[in-house]
Amino acid sequence: MEHSLCYFASPCYLAENGIPQNPSQLRNHQCITYSLMRPSNIWSFEGRKVQVNEVIKSDSPDMIVKMARLGAGIAAMPKWMVAEYFENGELVEILPQKQAFSLPMYAVYKNSNYIPHKIGAFIDFLSAH
Repeated sequence: MEHSLCYFASPCYLAENGIPQNPSQLRNHQCITYSLMRPSNIWSFEGRKVQVNEVIKSDSPDMIVKMARLGAGIAAMPKWMVAEYFENGELVEILPQKQAFSLPMYAVYKNSNYIPHKIGAFIDFLSAH
């Protein structure tokens, strides 16, 4: 299963720093990056890699979203993680016309001959969606 990334910032950050109109302008913006992506300061747009101005790096998606909500910079996360903040106006999606990089999603479970029914049902549910 894959989920696509979106790029976003708080309205106050964008009011103070402007809204990037293309990915290359991210070099001039403060970016909050995910440290478990290697390299963390390279973002992909439509197959093109862009080096961003990494000012904050974290291995916590929740922290990245919180820092963006507080106006610390532009971040990238799966859209499902931030959709509620787009709806309530705490975050604004930027560069939505650019096809973002998609990340795979995995279900990790103990390898054994017996998989409990509820675990198997959940894996089947994830696979279907």
